[in-house]
Amino acid sequence: MHPFSTIAIIVAAGKGLRMNHPVPKQYMMLHHQPVLVHTLTPFYMSYCINQIILVGPQNDESYCHRHIISPLQSSLTHQREKPIHYVTGGETRQESVYNGLTYISQLKQIDLDHTLVAIHDGVRPFISQKQIDYCISAATHKESAILAIQAYDTVKQVDQAKGMIVQTMNREIIWLAQTPQVFKYQIIWKAHTHAITNQINATDDAMLVELTNQPVHIIPGSRLNIKLTSQEDFRFAKCIIQDTLGCNPI
Repeated sequence: MHPFSTIAIIVAAGKGLRMNHPVPKQYMMLHHQPVLVHTLTPFYMSYCINQIILVGPQNDESYCHRHIISPLQSSLTHQREKPIHYVTGGETRQESVYNGLTYISQLKQIDLDHTLVAIHDGVRPFISQKQIDYCISAATHKESAILAIQAYDTVKQVDQAKGMIVQTMNREIIWLAQTPQVFKYQIIWKAHTHAITNQINATDDAMLVELTNQPVHIIPGSRLNIKLTSQEDFRFAKCIIQDTLGCNPI
């Protein structure tokens, strides 16, 4: 029997302003389904995931139940049914994750000392079930693990005010963080409460954990695990869908 229960927090409360589209990017259609359905599916199918927390915009709970959660569960009736809870997000991604963590602390029959949390961006629709399970397995033994890929372009440190290169970094030791990022509950809770106390804003959850002197282990990810933040990313997503499914990527 697995020593930990694992709860996924899918962060999808962003407004997607950089996408410059009237529909929030998590709801944009990709091969006949909202992006968020593509993202949730492998987490729902994973036998390593026991429950899912969907963190979304303040006024979107009924919309998400009607257009995201219910259609997903109906289409995967052959899978072991698992709860999908809706939680309202905050003003920032970090606040949204904290709201998800707080909700977990209030769930009944949850042993927080034996719970893992898998935090994933709602607009990374090409995460695979295998990658999710691999990252969870690593965190089971190492307490903290994230997906990441090694830098494949030459990396420059730049003085933005002057628009000049300061130095060229050694790309052999540079990795680009992805999600999911999986932590023991008590570790990620401590990291977020530490950040609130010290008014720290981070670009990902691993950074908050690092600031508590907790080691975070790297698991090789995939370049296909892209985050959709712009129209250009969405064009890439359509190409990936077409290549994967051999379909017309509507």
